[in-house]
Amino acid sequence: MREFESLPNIRIWTCRRATVSGLSIVLCLIMLGACGSYASGQIPVVQYNLLDVPNAQPARRKLQQPIRFVWDQQALRAGLQNLSKAHRINLWVDRRLDPTQPVSYAPPVGDTSPHDSMLLSRLQQLAAQMNASAGVIENLVYFGPSEHVEQIQRAAVVLHNTISQQDSRLANEARLLKWPELTTPQALLEIIEQQWSIQIEAKLPHDLMHAGELQTPSALATQLTIAAAGFDMEVEMVGHKQFKLVPLQKQSKFQAEYAKASIEADAIAELRRLYPGSQLKCRAARCTATGVANYHFALFAVEAARTAADERRWSLNVPNAPTSALMDRLAAGIGLQVTWDPACTDEHRNRLQVLEIKDASTQELLEKVCAAAGLSFRLEGDQLTLFPK
Repeated sequence: MREFESLPNIRIWTCRRATVSGLSIVLCLIMLGACGSYASGQIPVVQYNLLDVPNAQPARRKLQQPIRFVWDQQALRAGLQNLSKAHRINLWVDRRLDPTQPVSYAPPVGDTSPHDSMLLSRLQQLAAQMNASAGVIENLVYFGPSEHVEQIQRAAVVLHNTISQQDSRLANEARLLKWPELTTPQALLEIIEQQWSIQIEAKLPHDLMHAGELQTPSALATQLTIAAAGFDMEVEMVGHKQFKLVPLQKQSKFQAEYAKASIEADAIAELRRLYPGSQLKCRAARCTATGVANYHFALFAVEAARTAADERRWSLNVPNAPTSALMDRLAAGIGLQVTWDPACTDEHRNRLQVLEIKDASTQELLEKVCAAAGLSFRLEGDQLTLFPK
């Protein structure tokens, strides 16, 4: 049990209980740099990481869990629908893959590492049998042609980063997506337009889709990307709530910065083996990671700092303190960087808080403090952004 330095009459404690299996790297995401438009071929630098938005984190934990399943001449669409419902994971099949093709799958004998037994690895093994690839986009696993999936993942990450920079409220939302039988791709874009109150400049070729739905809400960047990607297109933000389709760029990597705690050399070597061409450059307390989206996802899979932060328990006693001062002290104690959305008023910042919280997780602690202040929040890595409710 450890007590942090606190404001007068405010006491904050934390106790850590965390175990990490498999590869072990202690990293926590820090959102630095900027990424707007970039020249073709350049590696974009991501400040707001779609892989770490709040609604992506439960999916990430599920995809990292060990699992075994066996298919015997199972139709691809039906098999993935069963997995999606069983694990509450969004799965998407690119229109260039035949969803009716029968697929047989059994886990490889003698997995070489815990990484090989994760649900995501199983899905990637399944995709490889169809000469395809599977990659994570927020809380969704995208099945598509091997030469395009990493580019599609990069497109979604860059789009989310741009939306976050231009309209943080829009980026902070997550919505369900559902479409009826025989929906056309153009009609799917129109459904997204209506649900998000945006405008999309696009004209997709005619095609027909089976009825479907995502199991859990997803970000706007994810929905726009999957709607366009099957036509070798990606989406750009060109104005306030305005978007257009452009040809899919060939770049597949992006760069993000991480705060370093401790990194084991054998884990880094394993990641380099799994993701050739990836880079992790560390200087002082920070590391810059460059690679495809699945490499960044793998960093989350082996980082212990975020896991430990999620599993810390907090007690808080606030007899009377302004929200801004309380947030500053919480940020220092937990290890967060706080950004106030411009829409927050002096009333939000100066509202006096009287709180007593016991044995709360980091998420629960922030939810209770923000609720008392009339705020909502987004937590991405160690970046905490506050919004009016």
